[in-house]
Amino acid sequence: MKTSTKIWLIVAAALVFLGTIMFSATLFFADWDFSKISTTKYEQNSYNISDSFENIWIDTDTADIKFLLSGNGECKVECFEEKKARHEVKIENGTLFINEKEEKAWYDYINIGFGTPKITVYLPKADFSSVYIKESTGDISFSKLSVKDIDLSLSTGDILLSDVKCENLVTKGSTGEVELKKVIASNKFDIKRSTGDIELNVCDAAEIFIETDTGDVEGSLLSPKTFATKTSTGEIHVPQTNEGGLCQITTSTGDIEIYLGEK
Repeated sequence: MKTSTKIWLIVAAALVFLGTIMFSATLFFADWDFSKISTTKYEQNSYNISDSFENIWIDTDTADIKFLLSGNGECKVECFEEKKARHEVKIENGTLFINEKEEKAWYDYINIGFGTPKITVYLPKADFSSVYIKESTGDISFSKLSVKDIDLSLSTGDILLSDVKCENLVTKGSTGEVELKKVIASNKFDIKRSTGDIELNVCDAAEIFIETDTGDVEGSLLSPKTFATKTSTGEIHVPQTNEGGLCQITTSTGDIEIYLGEK
């Protein structure tokens, strides 16, 4: 090895070591509270909604999204958000829009951030025509709702729905788990993931289409289906029924295990 190469390697190792010492010292004086050394500034904002709406449209980047019933018939949106990535909340043509309005310069992306943006929507009722959510990184969860059409699109993040009724549930994503508990669709489930497990716990739909590359698909359905399943390296265990709507499940390296009724 050349002498110059050895010198550069020694200098690089020394810089890494020095950086580690400085970072550890900073954390020590901050009582090991990562939030104290974050350079990303967050704030809590609340938006009261007085107009009625039947549709919900959310377009954001990294926020965890949760729907809760307000209990008092009023609607409110609470956002824990970056100061330079606030959300616009408005009603237009019967739709509640929540859109991230980023106001960052290029240098704002060079930072240390340990917070997680959050959007909590307190709903005045449980029945809606549609819910559409598009985001990159963040989890989505809601329960005890009746929505005609649900469309959830995200790159990285988990989805948890429970006690939900709909006509159609469509969700696409790259990485993240999908967990459905007592979710009933009168028409179809259409679920696609690249990496992540998919679990159906006491769920049902007239037709079911599930596709994932490296995750397992498991759970329970309430009615017989005509199963069409395929996996490259995993195991398949499904009921030997040939009636009811189509249940098509495809994985590359995951297992498929479906049964009827509650376990």
